[in-house]
Amino acid sequence: MAFHGLREQSNSLTHLCKIICRETIEEYIREKGGLYDLKLWGENFCQKIQSSLEKAGAPWTTSEDELLCHEVRCAVAQIAKNHGRSISAIQCRMKDKELIRQ
Repeated sequence: MAFHGLREQSNSLTHLCKIICRETIEEYIREKGGLYDLKLWGENFCQKIQSSLEKAGAPWTTSEDELLCHEVRCAVAQIAKNHGRSISAIQCRMKDKELIRQ
């Protein structure tokens, strides 16, 4: 997804994720010509979130850890695309801004 224009600024990782999700949804709608049932999409999305909360407090499985790592890699790749920068540049910037530790 190519991002055009200025991105809203945020120091909150949660807020940044919301911004990126919104951009991704908007791009998907543009690609579909605006012919997508957002109400249905929203209901499905909310159901997935509610079902995911059923594991709150439970130990993480190996497959969940692997999926989480994959999702983070995908998110960083999308952020790199949005900024027109490399994945390494995004990772370095995240470390500089203390968004991640290593």
